[in-house]
Formats: sequence, C-alpha cells, structure tokens
Amino acid sequence: MKPSRSVYSTNYLIPGESMQSLVVVIFVKLCVNHIPYALRSHCKMADRHLKLACYTDADFGGDKLDMKSVSGAVFSVNGMIVGWMCKKQRTAALSTGEAEFVAASCGGQELLGLKELLRELGMALQLPLILYMDNQAAIKQVQNEARSSRAKHVDVCLKFLQGYSAKKIIEPTYVETGEMIADLFTKALPAPRILKLRAACRLK
Repeated sequence: MKPSRSVYSTNYLIPGESMQSLVVVIFVKLCVNHIPYALRSHCKMADRHLKLACYTDADFGGDKLDMKSVSGAVFSVNGMIVGWMCKKQRTAALSTGEAEFVAASCGGQELLGLKELLRELGMALQLPLILYMDNQAAIKQVQNEARSSRAKHVDVCLKFLQGYSAKKIIEPTYVETGEMIADLFTKALPAPRILKLRAACRLK
C-alpha cells in the first residue's frame, strides 16, 4: 500500500534520523572554529546574546493508513533558519491538542540540544528559549501545569514542557496559524502556501 500523501511528500525533505545526526556531527567537527564567527557576522550580534527559537506544528491524523500524526519543527538563531525536522509520531493522538504536545515536546528537546551545542562553542544565549505554537489552548495547559489527557505518553510530553516553562528556560509563545512556518514540514500544501512559507524561511 502506498503511504499517505502528507507523509510521502515530507519524507524527502530531510534525511533519516541516523543520517541526519551523522551529517550534523561531521559538519560541527569540520566547522567548529568557524561557527561562532559565522553566526556573529551574519546576525550582527557580536555584543549581544543569541536568541534561539523553535516553531512546532502537527498534522493531526496525517497518515490515513494508521491515523498517526506528523510533527514538524523549524529552528532559528536570531531569525536565521538553522534546521528543520519532520517526524511521524509513534502513536495515534486522540486530539489535535495531543498531537501538538508531542510535536512541541520533540521540538523542545531539539531546541535544548541546540542550546547546549552553542554554549559549548562559547556563544552567549538569551533565555528563555522561544517555542512557537499555533494552539492557544495547548499553550495555556503548558503554563497552568494541568494534566492533559488519559494518555500517559502525552502527559509525559506535557510535563516536560511544563517543567522547562516553570524554570523560565522555554517560553511557549503563540503565533498565528497562517504564519506557522513549521506547517511546511507536516503535510502536503498548495503551491501558494509552500511559496509563502518557503519565503518566510528564507529558502530559495
């Protein structure tokens, strides 16, 4: 059976997880002496802290074969896109909110990893890290430290976000759905929408 259109189209945007990790490691090892200078030069932030942000979104029930959702995330440093992610969720979410929590948790973990990488390279960072979401109800649940559902794996994701939000390390922030650039990596989109989001990501 053929995979659903949304999963099929986004699978070709980035390499598999293991290959992607290998590429990142090789790139960092080769360019470690140049990354701080490149970031400072591009962003003109030599005398200020770097601002890290992550846009996260989910296509609820995106795979029509098993009804599993697809997570998407875009990572930026001072507004400069430095990475993106497309990942099918391991279990089927029971609501849009649950799918959003899983996607935000996954994006948050990668954001924390990027924070540690830049700190190892001697970069000064601005806290809290910004985690953009387009679901206001989900953001309120993260901020109110409430349970989300009967699903344990979703509550684990929620508690992860709530913990870092309470510590002021990650700040969930609302962004309009039309401006959510992570939508580009969750499902197949009409050409005008793709062009708009691609331009927002500064991708040619």
